[in-house]
Amino acid sequence: MPKDQVLTTRISACDLDALKRAAEIEGVSTSAFVTRAAVRAAEVLLARSDRTVMPADMFASVMASLNVPDAAPRLSEAFARHSS
Repeated sequence: MPKDQVLTTRISACDLDALKRAAEIEGVSTSAFVTRAAVRAAEVLLARSDRTVMPADMFASVMASLNVPDAAPRLSEAFARHSS
């Protein structure tokens, strides 16, 4: 995918220094380091927002409830009217 978009941000000198040092340790440019870190954080957040996480016992309860029909009295009345 072409890299043709620009993202600009303002940060403190201390944060910039930390990013530069971390990028140097990784052997990449500061821009590449920041982009990778931001994309990873975004992917984690997006993955969490796309899924519903719940305890196993709650999941089992929800799944079991799907097999129990609702009373649906109006549906029952309509069926009774048309089945006789």
